[in-house]
Amino acid sequence: MAKAQAITWSAKWLPPPKRGKPRQVNNVPAERGVAIIVEGLHEYSQSVQDEAKAILTETAGWVQRGAVENLDANDTNYIGKLRQSVRVDAPNEWTRTISAGGATAPYAPFVEFGTRSGAPSIEKIEHWMKRKGITPLTGDLRKSAALIRKKIMRSGIPPQPFLFRSFERHRQTFINRMLALFNA
Repeated sequence: MAKAQAITWSAKWLPPPKRGKPRQVNNVPAERGVAIIVEGLHEYSQSVQDEAKAILTETAGWVQRGAVENLDANDTNYIGKLRQSVRVDAPNEWTRTISAGGATAPYAPFVEFGTRSGAPSIEKIEHWMKRKGITPLTGDLRKSAALIRKKIMRSGIPPQPFLFRSFERHRQTFINRMLALFNA
């Protein structure tokens, strides 16, 4: 049985790390920088902390709704289960995690990032065609599935970003609101 995959983005509001060196800001590893910020939040009044949590939660909701809207705008066939799998979790008081996929839609990373060449079996494509109600033009389901597989093998599947695009759209607004709150 295939392991469920999910795209997860943590609302610690740092861009996803690139391969290679760990992300650093002012020579401080990004993960440690977030811990420093969270530790410093306790110096502010409870009302400021509550407002910061409200901004965090509200922005995470915007990112979630934006991801769903991006799926709709991409005009994909992935709207059903993938759309339903986009959710916000709060593992602790200062973190919001927006995720998509998991066991409900294990193909989420392939939609978000695309694939290189390579394709599923003809049987899986046939099953997908039946589930989506796609009727083959030739009348032969297996032949149509083979043609789809050949196309995917040759060129892969292009990325249709929905989650990180939404994150990028809301990141600066979040930063500006938090700066305004803490500099007031």
